[in-house]
Amino acid sequence: MNAPETTPTDRRVTPSSASRRWTFAALMLVVAVGIGARCWGIDTKPVWHDEVYTRIFAAGHQSSEWIAALYTGRPVSRDEILAFQRLDPDRDAVDTARGLARDEPQHPPAYYVLARLWMGAFGDDIGALRALSVVLSLLALWAAAWLGRELFGPRGPPAAEAVVAERARSLLIALLAASPFVVLYAQEAREYSLWSVWILAGTAALLRALRVSTAAATRAARVRAWATYAVVTALGLYTSFSHVAVIAAHVLYVALRTRGRVTREGLSAALALLGSAALFTPWAVLLAEHMEAFQASMAWSRTIIVPRGEVLATLASNVSRPILDLWPVIAGSVAWGAVALTCAGVVAALARLGRRGPRQTRALVILLVVVPIGVLVVPDLAVGGVRSFSTRYLFPALLAVLVAVAWALASVPRRGVRRALVALVLGVMVASAVRTTGDAVPWTRALSAGVPHVAAAVNASAQPLVVGDRERHHPGNLLALATMVGPDATFVLLDHPDRASVIDQALAEAEAGGGAWPPGSLPAGHTVFVYAPIPQLREALEGATGRPATLVWRDLYVSCWRL
Repeated sequence: MNAPETTPTDRRVTPSSASRRWTFAALMLVVAVGIGARCWGIDTKPVWHDEVYTRIFAAGHQSSEWIAALYTGRPVSRDEILAFQRLDPDRDAVDTARGLARDEPQHPPAYYVLARLWMGAFGDDIGALRALSVVLSLLALWAAAWLGRELFGPRGPPAAEAVVAERARSLLIALLAASPFVVLYAQEAREYSLWSVWILAGTAALLRALRVSTAAATRAARVRAWATYAVVTALGLYTSFSHVAVIAAHVLYVALRTRGRVTREGLSAALALLGSAALFTPWAVLLAEHMEAFQASMAWSRTIIVPRGEVLATLASNVSRPILDLWPVIAGSVAWGAVALTCAGVVAALARLGRRGPRQTRALVILLVVVPIGVLVVPDLAVGGVRSFSTRYLFPALLAVLVAVAWALASVPRRGVRRALVALVLGVMVASAVRTTGDAVPWTRALSAGVPHVAAAVNASAQPLVVGDRERHHPGNLLALATMVGPDATFVLLDHPDRASVIDQALAEAEAGGGAWPPGSLPAGHTVFVYAPIPQLREALEGATGRPATLVWRDLYVSCWRL
């Protein structure tokens, strides 16, 4: 009798191994959708206020240059404006850093120098520049995988804990890939995707350095681990000053871990942070020299006062954004009910992590949520301001929320319940990511939401001429408008940031026979658009042209009138 034919590789597929394969395939599908959402429309969505400044500084131009060239009160063409957003072969990364140091010291140079190098390699159109953020966001997935290994192990725990750790690591990558909040900033030519890399990688580097310090490792291995943490922390500071909140959470975690005692790991952490401070010293000196510019650029965050209830409501909506983002504007009982349920789920995940999470690392995740939120929300509640309204400044806390949710979902003991919860959370996130990427101007760019509407009116007019000034956020939006209008559009940009007093003086001189306002004369035969005028300017232009003004668009940030 012949023996049955077999091969050495014959294996039976058990239900558990088949289940893991299906789970892995589902998670990879979620990651693929997240990557696709990041790439969708990055070359067609309108340029907005903040991206204009990225393009200008990455191209190597300083504010004094384009203000002197454009804000003269004489007609300038669209192409003259766009020239300052194009790569200048005579400028290099040093010019980029120098321009930031002088004009925008609150934005350290790491991302902008990288953007300059990227533009030199791949071009200066907005799609190419946004592609850099997409790549950096994918690099953040690798950093999340590293952080998951350091947070959850396993390094010798019981088998059941090892399974939970494996699930948590996989879920963390899927959650980060599908998070609508992360996807939105992955489509933006700004520094936040790069910052997310340093937040995740820096926290992982800290945990690795602490682990090496307590293990039987060589001195060289310990030095390398702490040097890695010092360099990554310095890179975080060179990307965003808000990284200080991450460092504060790290310091508190090390203090809790060592119970305030002087230990080798505590001293090593202190030396590493001193090394980071030394690496950051050159930019810190520049910041001190230009502190007035820094304070002026951030004055809005403390001078705008809103009711405390609005601060708390905005915090709730911000905390929900990494998971739920189905409404561009949260309004109505259904939307706020969904936000409340999402926030309750986040609180439950943090509570579960605090009670049952990995003993050595759970405090770190909770601190990364609490400290960045507290740094922004407490001053808003105590003395007023809107520091916490800018969701991008909460990046460390919102990334830590995803870490807590990943572990909480992975640790649900009943498989059916766990799968249902994972499917619900990932389904909401994927639906949110797909919806938000479908918005031509998402909520993260609300400052420029009205600019495409103005552009449509300008493009529908014969020989359009746009009159604007240099107050507040007007230059960024006007320069963004130039990217959306046709080549026949002309701009007259008036250089008077304190426009009310200047216009009052000009009107008084006109009444006394000193000439008409605005100075000079507007070109004949144009359809005149006045961007965000105060009544005096609109009335003066109506008098100078003999034409009445009609409203084209108005929202909280943008207004425009047509003569």
